[in-house]
Amino acid sequence: MTQNQDNTRSIYIDRNGVNLHALDWGGSGPPIFLIHGSRRTAQSWNAVSRRIRSQFRVVALDMLGHGKSDAPKTGYMTKDKASDTEFMIKQIIGDQNHYLMAHSLGAASTGLYAAKNSERVLGMILIEPVMQGPEHYVRVGILDDQLNEIQGRGRRNTWNNLEELKKRLMTNSMTKVWTKEALKDVLELETLIHKDGKAEAMWHLNSYNIDEMQKDEFSLIEEASHIDVPVSIMVAGGNSILESHLIPFSEALLDANLTVYENLGHAIYMEDPDLVAKETIKMINKE
Repeated sequence: MTQNQDNTRSIYIDRNGVNLHALDWGGSGPPIFLIHGSRRTAQSWNAVSRRIRSQFRVVALDMLGHGKSDAPKTGYMTKDKASDTEFMIKQIIGDQNHYLMAHSLGAASTGLYAAKNSERVLGMILIEPVMQGPEHYVRVGILDDQLNEIQGRGRRNTWNNLEELKKRLMTNSMTKVWTKEALKDVLELETLIHKDGKAEAMWHLNSYNIDEMQKDEFSLIEEASHIDVPVSIMVAGGNSILESHLIPFSEALLDANLTVYENLGHAIYMEDPDLVAKETIKMINKE
């Protein structure tokens, strides 16, 4: 276990020889587990974690291939991530009841986890959840309609130096809207600087597994009837699957509230951590 300036500690969990990492913010309230999406890490939740640690025991997970967790060649399907989530939570808090908050593909695996473990989940916030695979990988242009890889759409995780990465983040339409606090965390805590000065994002190329994407079949709508917990769904106004997937999912859940934020993008929690923290604390006050 290690500590840093935010007074967090690292927890390393061995799962059949694979190390998984969690960032524990402490706190005396009920546990809440934060699960990131693709190409982010536990550190992406820092801005939110700082704002809610007075109300919860906050634990952010590094999913396989991201952050300080190991990056084997396989194990990145949504059902695998749900299984890893279950294993990590069990190791950290045993059978204690807890809250969940997750983003994007992390929200997909968290939804599967909640469907299997509803009796232990007190409430859940899903931010811009991915609803169905492998359809998702087709919609975002990784796979074509026949589930073949679209060439040239690979993922870059290394830049010549930190300034080049910073410039990329500050000009990209999806990342330039992050707060200065979130951007600072990404550059300082989600990036490795090598001896030659190159900056590497802390997600491994192994996690970009085309073979697994092609067979990553899941549907949160089909699982909705098994998710017997209060669910708050936070959605950006431009979400293309709002009508086709997210509203039907919300309506199929036993206890759900869906809110659309017109002026926010995909990474709502990195664009407006105050809003997300407020919604999270509101969840505990409903109990």
